[in-house]
Order: sequence, then C-alpha cells, then structure tokens
Amino acid sequence: MVRPRGGVAMSVWAVPLALALALGGAVGGGMISAALVGVGLPVLLARLGWDSRLAAGPMVRVLADAVSVLLYFLLARWLLG
Repeated sequence: MVRPRGGVAMSVWAVPLALALALGGAVGGGMISAALVGVGLPVLLARLGWDSRLAAGPMVRVLADAVSVLLYFLLARWLLG
C-alpha cells in the first residue's frame, strides 16, 4: 500500500514541499496582514488627524496585496533557495 507523503494535494499534483509551504505561508500571512492593515491603517490615520474613511477602500486593499506578494516572494526565496 502506498501512503501519500505530504498530504493529498501534494500526492495528486506532486508539488514539492517547499513550494507548498511557501504558498500556504503566503496565503496565511496575507490574511493576517490584511486584517492588521484593515484595522491598523484607519486607527493610524485617525491619530494623525486625517479622515479615517480614506483607508476604507482602495488604500487598504493595495497595501494588503503588496504585503501578500512581498511575503510570498520572501518565503519562496527563503524556502526554495
């Protein structure tokens, strides 16, 4: 009997473990960074005396996406060499 190593998805697609970790870490880190930016940016703008509604739309989205992409590339470079 053959046992899948590294989970079902890796056994089906034969994805290297380092790549799977880089993608999973980037998705998880992206969600955490989006939550932190979504909460932190309006608070920061309010403390600076600016209208915190400025951070409600595109500003948070752009920063969260940029952090996600940066995190993915850093994890891929670190894990894949």
